Amino acid sequence: MTPQDIQREHDRLGYGLGWRFLTGPAFNLTQARVAIVTLNPGGARNIETSDAERWSSERGNAYCVESWGASAPGLDPFQVQIKRLAMLLQVRLSETLSAHFVPFRSPDWKSLTRREEAAVFGLRLWRWALAQSPAETIVCIGQHVAGEGIASALKAAPVASAPAGWGDLTIHRYRAPDGRRVLALPHLGRFRLFGRVARDDLFLKALEF
Repeated sequence: MTPQDIQREHDRLGYGLGWRFLTGPAFNLTQARVAIVTLNPGGARNIETSDAERWSSERGNAYCVESWGASAPGLDPFQVQIKRLAMLLQVRLSETLSAHFVPFRSPDWKSLTRREEAAVFGLRLWRWALAQSPAETIVCIGQHVAGEGIASALKAAPVASAPAGWGDLTIHRYRAPDGRRVLALPHLGRFRLFGRVARDDLFLKALEF
């Protein structure tokens, strides 16, 4: 899989807002033991960058170094949640495989046209990526496509869900034949799960499978 492959699919599906795959340095694809995967990158306009910049964020993890909206770098509420997640996983974000399942930009998932085809491409992209990656724990943000998609790519079987600590929301868990763990969290942009001791503890318990 190459940046050109993603660009061709972007154009074939008729998108115009661009794309982004890795939200951290590319070397983590073949080195990181922990992965954090979100559904797709946001955006309401095309951000003109090179293929290299779309493929990865070499100047640092986007959740730490980028300024989103009116927030200072790393202080958007979603960025704060991702950083807290990394802390609970006992890993630096700079050392994670941080990426999107579907690389095509849209203001939100519902507004992305041809979503089913985009998800099929995301599955193909991640079958390739996971063949390169040694990641043993993969945390998916949003249970709609990312959790089921990554689990499908690994042929992972569901394990009993765990409480998320927010109403009746749960953390979906999967175990792959090779021992890899996949956790699918509620979307942290809508549900700020982390930062309270009780919810943090529930997540740590959910990791124990």
